[in-house]
Amino acid sequence: MLLVWTLASVAGYVWQARPSIGGVDFFYYACFARDMVEHPGEVSADAYGYFPGVYTFWRSAIRLTGGSLASLQNCFALLLIANAVAVAVVVVRATGQRVAAVFAGVWFLVLCSRYQGFTGVTEPIATLPFLIGVAIWNGQRLDERKGIWATLVLGVALGLTLYCKQQAGLLWFGLASFVLVKQVAIPGQKSIWSRCLLLVAVALATTFVGVFLEGRGWQPLWQGLSVAGQYGSEGSVWRNLYTQIRADETAWVIGCLVIVFLGGTCFRRHVVGCRRERWWRVALFCALSSVFSLVQFYARPFGHYTLLGVPGLVISATLIVVYLARELAGRERGIVRSRLFVLIAACIPLGYGVTLPHSLQVWRVVLPKDFVVQQLWHKRADVAQDIELLRNIVQSGASLYVLPPRHNSIHFLLETRSVAPLGYRFRVPVLQDVSWQDFESVVVLREALDDTDERVWPSERRWEAEIVLREAGFRKREISLRTMDLFQK
Repeated sequence: MLLVWTLASVAGYVWQARPSIGGVDFFYYACFARDMVEHPGEVSADAYGYFPGVYTFWRSAIRLTGGSLASLQNCFALLLIANAVAVAVVVVRATGQRVAAVFAGVWFLVLCSRYQGFTGVTEPIATLPFLIGVAIWNGQRLDERKGIWATLVLGVALGLTLYCKQQAGLLWFGLASFVLVKQVAIPGQKSIWSRCLLLVAVALATTFVGVFLEGRGWQPLWQGLSVAGQYGSEGSVWRNLYTQIRADETAWVIGCLVIVFLGGTCFRRHVVGCRRERWWRVALFCALSSVFSLVQFYARPFGHYTLLGVPGLVISATLIVVYLARELAGRERGIVRSRLFVLIAACIPLGYGVTLPHSLQVWRVVLPKDFVVQQLWHKRADVAQDIELLRNIVQSGASLYVLPPRHNSIHFLLETRSVAPLGYRFRVPVLQDVSWQDFESVVVLREALDDTDERVWPSERRWEAEIVLREAGFRKREISLRTMDLFQK
């Protein structure tokens, strides 16, 4: 009964959260992907500041569903569910415990709700092939006869993971677990270096083939690596990590306990038996990949970066709990203690977050009347009214420039295009350097600006934009827009 209630809560949350999918990143990918479908030869090379796998996903979604906002939101919700199912499959294959698998899938979605997972970011696209590869591999030793197939499958999975996101290459560091397994778990096993090299070669080949099939040569690869290398620093690494810890302290404490436990099992003799089991190899691989994903926070404090390591944390922690429960069950009065331990272990991560209004809380089924939707920028009453007015003036398919460029939801809803060299990139250009003759209309935002907008688009820049546009031959349309101004020739 408790299991049914939990699944009902999760289903209700995901169903009600669909309309809140659509942050600035979401519309960035959606606009570029739509242009790739409708105008494949006219897409800016700056689209590939992100590796092409993300566009493969969104192009497929647009072709399959027609590309409406609601259909793309549904596709992303299904993507999150697919990740949760993949997490559950990894756990059930490693332990045979279905209840533990359901818990892992639910916990994954809980953490997604706390780390911007329902805003349409790229991490779930990259982690899905990673999870599928881990599920198929299932801790198979690489030096065994079947190890060659495990090597090939895991190599392809890691290659697709990198193909979807540059930073997802950090998950490759989970391969360091194979070295640890050889040194401390099975010191007498055959050399695995040749298999490890083969695995990396297959992964790189998979990434290169995916990039090459994009049809732009190696440009997406170099562009993506160049942009990743240009990321600026925002705060110290400790400050950035602290910001994430405050979103869910329990998950980070559990992560530390996972590292301590796995570190202890690597060197303590009385647990040598567990080091020879498949679940331990899966847990170690996932834990190391999760730890190395934290390198992203050296530069920026974005919460969705955490999502890259969330599946590894959930899987490794769940596998360890199942192992400890089995150990307790084998002792005197162990069955009762084991069940109590599992119940407490499940309640701790799922019970935290009562103060977070947008968080998935599994103890209550979410109803429409009491669900707090994260309001999307374009759904604000004043912004929505302005967009409806623009829809009657700006033609579909017209070239439009939005200042500041972050709010690509305007492009998506009006079905307009940006023909700027930067495409839909968020960077505010030097206004005097823009080829204004390429645009039919320009939208300048003056209200409904968030903190980031105010930082990159202060009032003096707005006055500058109006002067530059008038000099370029644009005139402001005298219409009752509340948050923006429309300039046309």
